[in-house]
Amino acid sequence: MYDAVFPYVLGVFMAWITWFPARYLDAATERRFFTTIITIVALGFIGFPVQQGDLAALALEAALATILLILVLLSRKESLVLLLPIAWFLHGAWDLVFLLGLVPVDKPLWVVQLCVPYDWLLAGYLFRRIRVWQSD
Repeated sequence: MYDAVFPYVLGVFMAWITWFPARYLDAATERRFFTTIITIVALGFIGFPVQQGDLAALALEAALATILLILVLLSRKESLVLLLPIAWFLHGAWDLVFLLGLVPVDKPLWVVQLCVPYDWLLAGYLFRRIRVWQSD
């Protein structure tokens, strides 16, 4: 049971150590911080199919990464800042789809188990920060 629960607990802890110090940043820097992290996470997931030489999975991951990066770029505009937490939520949803076995991509299970709570907790935090960012 410990092995099954640990990645989720680690995801919760990592979300906390990500947002806790970020809340002390000014609003613009905080947005850039979370934009940078989601960009790295989205591009990092492309590495799994590249490593395995799986072109179909690469196309799928690249398509998702492209969608997320478009949302992130659009979120830089103050009126579209809502798109940043949506991008985080969608990344977590993609991980959940993988966990349910609905996509033919081979990733380490623990990585995806860690990412679901990480992404969704940060999405929740970012949804709460929208008003602060819009008033900046």
